[in-house]
Amino acid sequence: MSRLQILFLLGIVWLWGCGENPTDSDEENRPPSSPHDLQAVKFSDGEVVLVWVESDGEDVTGYNVYRSEEMGRDFEKVDFVSQTRFYDTDLDYDMPYFYQVVAVNSQGIESAPLYVSGRPLNNLWPATPKGIRAEARNLSGLGYGVEIELRWEANMEADLESYRVYGSTERNFHMDETTMIATVELPWFNHTDLAVGTTYYYQVTAMDRGGLESPAAQSAVELLEPLQLEQPVNGLYAESKPVFAWKGVPMVRPYTKVRYTVSLASGPLSRELWVAEVEGSDTRVRYSGSKLDAGTYWWKVLVEVFDESNSAVSITLSSLEHFRIR
Repeated sequence: MSRLQILFLLGIVWLWGCGENPTDSDEENRPPSSPHDLQAVKFSDGEVVLVWVESDGEDVTGYNVYRSEEMGRDFEKVDFVSQTRFYDTDLDYDMPYFYQVVAVNSQGIESAPLYVSGRPLNNLWPATPKGIRAEARNLSGLGYGVEIELRWEANMEADLESYRVYGSTERNFHMDETTMIATVELPWFNHTDLAVGTTYYYQVTAMDRGGLESPAAQSAVELLEPLQLEQPVNGLYAESKPVFAWKGVPMVRPYTKVRYTVSLASGPLSRELWVAEVEGSDTRVRYSGSKLDAGTYWWKVLVEVFDESNSAVSITLSSLEHFRIR
């Protein structure tokens, strides 16, 4: 081998040894593998739910989600998620939306994107509100007002806007502008423009941003009059172990039950000396405590009406009256 050939071979070996190792550099800058099977499991009612299969890359830390309102351009990052699911809400019903999802590794390098698009049209009505409950309170005997409180479970629709409350004293009333008494954003309503001794019927619906209205949930409740006390007679003398009597509350619905709580005190603001509970149709009870000393005593009766689930649905209170013991 000639001297020239030897020098040529040595030059090749030197160049090979001094060159960079491409394996490490390429590995550091290599993008992760893309996720798989991107799908929109919901694309309606102003809401989008995207799901996909995770990337096979070992160094993937999560996924960037981009959104655009124009096909193939102007994508903006809307979220980084560590799970393989993404929710997007408060969208315009008729606007087309384009999404791309990429895997991201610990170096911040993104994979090739996956795409999906659609319009979140308003094609589903809201669900009927659940768990509606009406509770009537009449504490006018103590100088307070009267009210009926309506509560129900919050709807879960992403495009929910409000609830409509309809009410009437007629059992089978029609829902329209004349019977709509309120529009509320939270799942409760206090009705105060009321007449005591009346049964009120309610229907509550859910409304979405597109104006679709759900079927109605229904409830009814009696707003009781203040209880009338009969014995002892207000301001007169009574025996030292008196009998307390009052006018019973008529039950409008057969499945309700009533409880009366009688309380006795030595003054209008004093703590109770004696309390008794009476259930059912009984409207009288004899004092069972120690013999009362001479003086003036104050008493009242709280009425609670319970529904079939044993929850109080209507409450009223008698006025505070007094009697004397010699």
